[in-house]
Amino acid sequence: MLYPEIAAFVNGYFPETVLQLSTMNTLTENAPCPYNGRCGGCPMQGVAYEKQLLNKKEFLWKAFSRAGISAIPDIKVVPSSPFEYRNRVQFHRVPRCAETGLPGGKPRMRPLKLEREAEALCGFMTRSGNKSAAEIVPVNDCLIADPSIRQALKTSSITIPIDRDRFSVYGRDSTLLVEGRASSGVTRIHQKDIRIDAGTFFQSNGALLELLIDELLSIAGTADRRLPAADLYCGVGTFAVYLQDIFERIDLLEANKAALNLARVNVPLAKARFSGQRDTVWAMNAGKAAREPYGFAVVDPSRQGLSGAMCRFLRDNCEILCYVSCNPLTLARDVVTLLDPEAPDGLRLESLTFYDFYPQTHHIESLAVFTRKKKCSPQSRPPMRK
Repeated sequence: MLYPEIAAFVNGYFPETVLQLSTMNTLTENAPCPYNGRCGGCPMQGVAYEKQLLNKKEFLWKAFSRAGISAIPDIKVVPSSPFEYRNRVQFHRVPRCAETGLPGGKPRMRPLKLEREAEALCGFMTRSGNKSAAEIVPVNDCLIADPSIRQALKTSSITIPIDRDRFSVYGRDSTLLVEGRASSGVTRIHQKDIRIDAGTFFQSNGALLELLIDELLSIAGTADRRLPAADLYCGVGTFAVYLQDIFERIDLLEANKAALNLARVNVPLAKARFSGQRDTVWAMNAGKAAREPYGFAVVDPSRQGLSGAMCRFLRDNCEILCYVSCNPLTLARDVVTLLDPEAPDGLRLESLTFYDFYPQTHHIESLAVFTRKKKCSPQSRPPMRK
């Protein structure tokens, strides 16, 4: 059950944080971006980066505290480059005003088909709490975007799809992918090639993703390799790409069919098992099956967090759990369920790390690591709870 305090938030923020961020949004005099104040992104750009890190760390701690979690580990902070870090950017195609033919106007609910591709421009939505009243700001640069994307914007070399008003672009090193166009390709992450698609979710900060993978591999190295591993909510199989070098057996779960198909390409391990079920169905079926516990599992759910069934399954059937979260509120909620203070062999919260994947924005990415209070061998472990 959520405590009333953590349930009382506005658009994902506690009330006082909304006030704090709205005050920070007015600090535009030091913002280097010429679109700051009009563009809907980067609301914290006028704030010193060190202050951004402190505010986000405090918010993460407050989410755990208000969820009633008493033993909160010291939060480690992993900063990013404040600019030119973002490899995946979502753009809106800029419609042209019927009266003037000039760029500008409100976003359309249906795709706008233009007669000539040259008429299309990239843009971002304006900062507005009312999406129906928001407009699109044409841009020819974005300071937080990867240099490859910035260059493409400056030279107008992004081939904008003609059948959609919103599309994503992925750029890193020599790779530039555009959703709806040349969208599929390979990106190099942590010395391995991963096949991705610009229209499918993939972590947007490649440099910090490599640091996160480093930590996950370090933790996975301490696991019992006789037991299977799991990459749940796996996307294109990003973490399993590296875990397959440690574990002979890996289970991958992803409800998005396009992403799961890419995961099958990226993780050719003979003993990998792939599932496209929804998390609740998968967890209930796995709980009923007679199987070994996972020696290591990594979960990377959406902002909604884990389902209740998934929380209970992992609580009972996983020796080491790494929870990658993009929402401190649902993470804190799930931690309450994952921890069982009365169970002598239950999970304990070992560490908590804030990875600043998205500088200049309010988004908070974190890693919570859980280990067993008392490890059991597969032979001596008590039967799994259903």
